[in-house]
Order: sequence, then C-alpha cells, then structure tokens
Amino acid sequence: MIKDNIYEYIANIVYGFIQLLIIVAAIVLIIKNQNLATVLILTGAVLSGLMQIITPIFYSYYFNDTPNFSSLTSIISLLSGAFYALFGVGLLLLALSFKKQ
Repeated sequence: MIKDNIYEYIANIVYGFIQLLIIVAAIVLIIKNQNLATVLILTGAVLSGLMQIITPIFYSYYFNDTPNFSSLTSIISLLSGAFYALFGVGLLLLALSFKKQ
C-alpha cells in the first residue's frame, strides 16, 4: 500500500512539473506574440493547472458523499475537457497563423 502511494505521489509531481512547463511555455509564447491564439493557450494551460490543484481537494471533501461525488466527478471531467479544448483551439489558431515559406 505504501508503494502505491509513493507511485501516486511521484506521478503527481511529474504531472505537475509538466503542467508548469506548459504554463511557462505559454507565457513565453504570449510575451513573444500576443494575439488571440496565445491568450487562449495561456488561459487553457492556467485553468488546467488550477484544476489539477483543485480536483484532489474536492475529491477528498466529497469522497464519502456518494451522490455528490458522482456529480462532482462529472462536472470536473467536463470542466477539464473544456479547459483542454480552450488550449487546443488556441494551439490550432496559432498553427494556422504560420505562413508557408
């Protein structure tokens, strides 16, 4: 059981580092080229990062309340998907803005 927790902690640290790396990259993008695409990328990255922080807090609070827990997981999934879609739309807009040389 302790090993499982260690793997979970390591996975959370790795995922958090990757999320932070994406946010830093989005900030660099917006500094170099501020437009709708980069704003969407940064917004999606930051909101996704916040979801990573908020989700375990909500899960621990509502874990014993089964009906609310089920609804909460659905809402969190929808929000996470929306934030990733925001990031994806921004990335697509940025890719479409490149000119062929």
